[in-house]
Amino acid sequence: MTREDRPGPIAARGRRSAFVPWAIVAVLGFCLAAPALAQPGDPAPAGWQVEIIPYFWLPGITGDIQAGEASASIGVSFSDILKSLDFGLMGMVQVRKGRVGFVFDGMYARLSKDGESSGIGDRTVHAELVTQVYSFAASYRVLKVLSIVGGARLMPVSADLEVTSGEFEGQQASGGDTALDGYVGARLDVPLMRRLQLDLYGDVGAGDSELSWQALAGLKYGLSKSVSLMLGFRTLGIQNEAPDLQTKFVEGGFYFGAGFKL
Repeated sequence: MTREDRPGPIAARGRRSAFVPWAIVAVLGFCLAAPALAQPGDPAPAGWQVEIIPYFWLPGITGDIQAGEASASIGVSFSDILKSLDFGLMGMVQVRKGRVGFVFDGMYARLSKDGESSGIGDRTVHAELVTQVYSFAASYRVLKVLSIVGGARLMPVSADLEVTSGEFEGQQASGGDTALDGYVGARLDVPLMRRLQLDLYGDVGAGDSELSWQALAGLKYGLSKSVSLMLGFRTLGIQNEAPDLQTKFVEGGFYFGAGFKL
């Protein structure tokens, strides 16, 4: 590939404002939580509480990736995510005692999709993208329904691209990078009914990546003291520009899972 044929920087159309979803979630949560904020907090439990939460997240993905001299735009909608998802594994562990808590959240997803190159010329590119997000955070409950959160987010990502049509058919490129970000956020757990709870969460971080952010809104229904069901919508955005791999993408979609307290 000549210098003139090299694709330019990846398009910014996969980029979205990191603060708009977070701000909407925060404002909505504070409005709903206002009556509960004035109530006294619950008494602290006697010991540590552990909750294991396996869940499944069905995100649509919009963004751009560039590995070496090959680039592609990726658009995987909610309707065809299962066709592009080769493998996925997700889970969360929460530990809490009184006002203090810790949470680990892990996600691994391998996707494959055909897209169009954003470089010069008409080309079709087959892309295989592996995204991983591992978060560990500490939280402190400052009010009955409000907790502040701070932690670290590890985000390994790798991509393999192959040109499947056009002048450079058969050309391949690959790249990978691991970003470690610190982040801060807030969580609202708003009781709506006896067994029904509204969960609102948002965070924003930076470090090795230029920007990462997350927003979540969902419902939690307690089947018993030890088992609960969860359903909601989660959005995650990452912008990273490493020497051999540049990525800008937003993942957003519905999640569902179950919590088991030990």
